[in-house]
Amino acid sequence: MTDSLRAEPETTSASPRPAPAAARPLNHGILTWLVAGYLALTFAGFLVLKFGRVTESGHEMSSLRAAFLAVNASTLTGFQSTVGLEDLEEEGTLGPATVLVLIVGGALFSLIGGGIAAVRVLRMPYSDGQVVWAALAALLIAVLAGATPLLGPDRRMFDAVFQATSAFANSGLYVGRLNGVSSVVPHAVLLPLAFIGGLGLPVLMELFDRATAGRGGRPLSIHTRTVFVTSAVLYLSGTLIYLALLSPRRIPEHSGDLARWQEALASSSAASLNSRTAGFAFEFAAGYPRTMQWVLMLFMAVGANPAGTGGGVKATTVAQLASGVRGALRGQAPTRPFGIAASWVCLYGAIVFCGLLLLLWRVPDMSADRLLFLSVSAASNVGLSQDPVSMTGPGLYTLSAVMLAGRVAPVLVLWWMARTTRDSALAVG
Repeated sequence: MTDSLRAEPETTSASPRPAPAAARPLNHGILTWLVAGYLALTFAGFLVLKFGRVTESGHEMSSLRAAFLAVNASTLTGFQSTVGLEDLEEEGTLGPATVLVLIVGGALFSLIGGGIAAVRVLRMPYSDGQVVWAALAALLIAVLAGATPLLGPDRRMFDAVFQATSAFANSGLYVGRLNGVSSVVPHAVLLPLAFIGGLGLPVLMELFDRATAGRGGRPLSIHTRTVFVTSAVLYLSGTLIYLALLSPRRIPEHSGDLARWQEALASSSAASLNSRTAGFAFEFAAGYPRTMQWVLMLFMAVGANPAGTGGGVKATTVAQLASGVRGALRGQAPTRPFGIAASWVCLYGAIVFCGLLLLLWRVPDMSADRLLFLSVSAASNVGLSQDPVSMTGPGLYTLSAVMLAGRVAPVLVLWWMARTTRDSALAVG
């Protein structure tokens, strides 16, 4: 028996066993430093936006606006506000550069904080150091690959780098010119980058290992396969639903104009990806039919995938819930991953509901459905809205609190799952 125990950890370099990596205890000090560093970066960004020369003299940014913009950037939400980045650009690069640093910090917090926990949940053979380097490499490669095709006579290097970073981070904020939804750029550069960022760091690491190892590498995990299947299903179903809802308004009855159909298809495809959870302001939600706005909220709530830059409850959480319900109907006992998934969905719902109640209290002149849209968008860190956010006063503090909760809570759920779950085919949070 002793010999068998000693022989069990042996493995070949081509096919490493994931058990040793999953067996390592979590260093909770890492999570403490990550959360503290993330909050400190957000506060530092607020100080720069408030007291730095980021706007023209006599039009300094108020504490409320500075706090909202700092949280809006660091949580990768990207609401378009009536006091936007174009106001910061007029005074130089300090303001936009500060926002860019906040976006990078928020992306690394989600990738590293979520990735360290997710690789243990999924029993992947990656160390904490490998997760950190993979997060830095993924962000750098995505920015370089995305900024190159964005360069042009109407877009500076800084603008291209900012937009590529924002796309991979699923932020939605931008400087310079943002191409319209009928242009090739969103579909060829920005939205694919957002899709990749939303896959999650464990998926990207596993794909890289598979690509470099060739046929001798380990097969893709259930988690990675589930991410691709759910992403494809959500994209195709979203595109078809949005196209069906947009067509009656944008295409006249019996219209044979191919260009109008192409425009509606491009808008539907962009909305399907943009709502999970890039949030670029290609079009404001007020331009969509009312039914489509409610469908958008559903897709925003689902969001992207764990340990990525997207928000929401995550598609794998929905898959875990579906698997648990199916097992319960077959008479199987509920599993701990199912319980964590259900708890996370309830927590997300509580964040949205509390945000809605506070907004109804603080912004009584706005309709309830518009406030619900904002609450879902903030909790999912999407940043889509019916029009540029123009509310003032405590309403902005409420949105900021909901955005922070929506960014930090999924990371904490992943660490909870990594600490209490011995083995799970899907990561939740």
